[in-house]
Amino acid sequence: MAKAAIAADQEGDRSRATELQEKLESPGTPSEIYEFTKALISNDLQELVRFIDIQDPWDPIVLSVAVEAFLALDPDQNLGRALRIYERLVRKYPNYSALKMRLADLMVESAIHRRDTDGWEMRREATSLAKGDSSKAVAIACRAAAIDNRWDEIFLLGLRAPEGQATQGEASDGAVVRVVVEALLICGRLEAAEVAISEVTDSVVQRILNGALAAARGNDNLAKQYYLDAWPLIQDEQDRLFVWSALAAYGGELPGRELLESRADAAANFILARHELARGDTGAGISRLRQWRNQSPEASYLLASTYASADPPVPARAASDPP
Repeated sequence: MAKAAIAADQEGDRSRATELQEKLESPGTPSEIYEFTKALISNDLQELVRFIDIQDPWDPIVLSVAVEAFLALDPDQNLGRALRIYERLVRKYPNYSALKMRLADLMVESAIHRRDTDGWEMRREATSLAKGDSSKAVAIACRAAAIDNRWDEIFLLGLRAPEGQATQGEASDGAVVRVVVEALLICGRLEAAEVAISEVTDSVVQRILNGALAAARGNDNLAKQYYLDAWPLIQDEQDRLFVWSALAAYGGELPGRELLESRADAAANFILARHELARGDTGAGISRLRQWRNQSPEASYLLASTYASADPPVPARAASDPP
């Protein structure tokens, strides 16, 4: 019943989750299960941390749900701790492939934001963990390769023969194609990107990628239309962030802006700053970027670019001055 309550909460059915949680208050329910479920559904950070910190979790899969909830509360601050928990879980439960995959995924996330020696080591470890003939493993390996711009490796992993070695399932997986298309667009291979997009079976991902392709071809109106068509259908958080960021660059209205503003993480504030700059509100954009430049390489780069393109140009040292 605890797992059913957690599943209902993950699906957004709060009333059902609360109903099942209340049923857990029966005398026969172990107190730890009830308390954990209650903390998860009510987003009680302190209690979630307590469960994450215990040395002998009563269920590794349920604990991983707690880690994900903990991570979602503050992705920027909690990523390192989530990594350590997953490392411990993988060591203790080596046969749980889902735990290994999620650890590899988080390693890539960390490496993307840490372009240093530790970041490269995480990339290598992630690629090692993700070995296997599965779409998720290929997606993780492609993302790892993208960190240091190894485009040929991405094409080898994510494209079908003759250029690559991906299976039909891998080449049509949305997460794989997303990385492959981004690499193809960076390399200026627009026709190849169009072919790769045609492999996608997920209509939402296909709309998003067609938007990116239209933007690369200079057709901004078509790109915006693809993004707006995809927006109401988006379920994946990374897809939502991508569309927000893409639309922010045009300076028009952002769908779901209130939801974006309610977030307190670097990704959301980078998008909001990008939108402010595109709308001509340079002061607000710079102020926001200055607040987040130490947590976000993207914010730091955009801040420096904004200073450099100012008329008259702002001295480069101002980009690193304290707020």
